[in-house]
Amino acid sequence: MRGLSSKVKRILEQMREEHKFQRFDTFFMEYLGFSQEEAAEETDVIRKQAYHKFLNQIGEERPASLPTMRRWFGVRDFKSPSREQVIRIAFSLGLDVVAAEEFLQKGISEPSFQINDYTELIAMYCLENHQNYAKYESMVAEYERNLSAQQEISHEFNTQWIYQQFEHIKQVSEEEFMYWMWQHAKLFKGYSKTVQEYLNKYRDSVLGYVRQDAKQRLDLLLSETGYEEWRKRKRLGKGSKEVEWIRKYASRHVSQNLYENILELAKLAYSEAGQNTKLLGELYTRVATGKYLSDLFNIPQRHEMDIHVKQAIRELEQMDGEELCPAHVTELIQNYNRGELMLENAGEALEWLKEFDRESKRRRLVVKRGDLLPMILYVAQQRYLEKMREEEDYNQQEALKMFRNLADATMIACNMAPLDESYMFDMMLISCYQEEEMYDYGDVVGL
Repeated sequence: MRGLSSKVKRILEQMREEHKFQRFDTFFMEYLGFSQEEAAEETDVIRKQAYHKFLNQIGEERPASLPTMRRWFGVRDFKSPSREQVIRIAFSLGLDVVAAEEFLQKGISEPSFQINDYTELIAMYCLENHQNYAKYESMVAEYERNLSAQQEISHEFNTQWIYQQFEHIKQVSEEEFMYWMWQHAKLFKGYSKTVQEYLNKYRDSVLGYVRQDAKQRLDLLLSETGYEEWRKRKRLGKGSKEVEWIRKYASRHVSQNLYENILELAKLAYSEAGQNTKLLGELYTRVATGKYLSDLFNIPQRHEMDIHVKQAIRELEQMDGEELCPAHVTELIQNYNRGELMLENAGEALEWLKEFDRESKRRRLVVKRGDLLPMILYVAQQRYLEKMREEEDYNQQEALKMFRNLADATMIACNMAPLDESYMFDMMLISCYQEEEMYDYGDVVGL
């Protein structure tokens, strides 16, 4: 793989200019009965017609402000709705679960309902029974209010079992449904363990390839400097101090420029497994920050924290603000504050937790297709390079087929939409496979 040639850059830039990619506005307009040609039309006239048709259908419901909803239709400006907003749209339109899942998967390229998240399972129940958004909010609040303050969370595989159970309980009374939810509260960890396992699997594969490549380049550089002879004289074996030994040798025996290159490769080759964000930074260049990646690979811990915070908030809301804060809530706050915090009473503790919850909300993630696909692309390309070394020259169709098969199998297992060229992001990934060469994801997406 190499950097983009000027010819390939022109091809990709032309493709972006000429191809009408699917976005939420085109998806939404087609759902409302407008043709593909009308949905792709750039004029505000047709888009305003779709926007007003939507307003007429939802009546007094307001899933967002009017300016925000106009942007969903690309009127003057475009902005795709968030996951929470799509769920509100589903309530406003009176969609059933299947239609709402299509909005999530095809509309905004996110996973379908996270049935391990109690808020989304309650949303599914309410949609299935034609309840409105206000009813959904009240049921979520009731569920949280009656949770045990010491409720444990099970981080096991249970998605399919919950889906099977939902088919039996989706038509029962609200009282029976909520009782079932409380009985199985430990299962609602807020994320899919299957998806998280795939995320971690591909992360580990990517990091393995990165370290392997760094090790090969490092060995090549060191072989030209006399490092191995120096090690033998010092009688140094293989061990955890390899980076320190390389640093010590290179600082005395090579030029400053070569020293910096050797040290950077040594840190990559012998990095600890936990240093994910640094090693993945190059792969996600221009599309994800280190902070985002850190949150992404710590979703289980963050979701459990969020659940315990909400439990504490509901508990404190039932108390007089002047009462002494319960010891377990004080301990929870001290843990999340990462230091001593003086709180006089339950009222002060409640205010602190609400503010903490608001700040944490921005870092609550659901693993999306866009988080998995760049790593799948990298792994598929590395596997194809290994195959090339053993058997054959580069073949565009064979290489692309390997990526498609791996991507689609993973997306289906994770309850996500398979690759689709009508979406710009997917097309950018596919376009990494050109006739004469494969290209890096970061180079193509960063155009």
